[in-house]
Amino acid sequence: MGSPTDRRYSDKHVWAKKEDSKATFGLTECNATKPGTVTSVSNLAAKGTNLSQGGQMGTLNRQGNTSDAFIAPLSGTVIDREEHNFDIGDVVKKPYESTSWFIRIDGVNDEEWNKLMTADKYDQLPCP
Repeated sequence: MGSPTDRRYSDKHVWAKKEDSKATFGLTECNATKPGTVTSVSNLAAKGTNLSQGGQMGTLNRQGNTSDAFIAPLSGTVIDREEHNFDIGDVVKKPYESTSWFIRIDGVNDEEWNKLMTADKYDQLPCP
């Protein structure tokens, strides 16, 4: 089964789902389950924070006491963030569910959006 076609994907294995000038971000299945499965997310950008495409918007804490930067796929202003009301296990098992998001932004730049990968192109990337 391929990745959902209603969103775009970054090479950092983060999905973005656009609705008008807003976008919601979450982890792809590859990112959530690659070696060192995500156990928690910390340091999420606060509401009102201006994110830059490719900039850090949080930290992915993984099994084995390692962590990775959670990279923003698009620029914009954070208008909402998941306040840890999720079960990280569900995010890992069901990364594309409507409840498996972390950040919502406003002010999506269409040029940045168009540079993200479609599902077909993303599914051709190897999972590290």
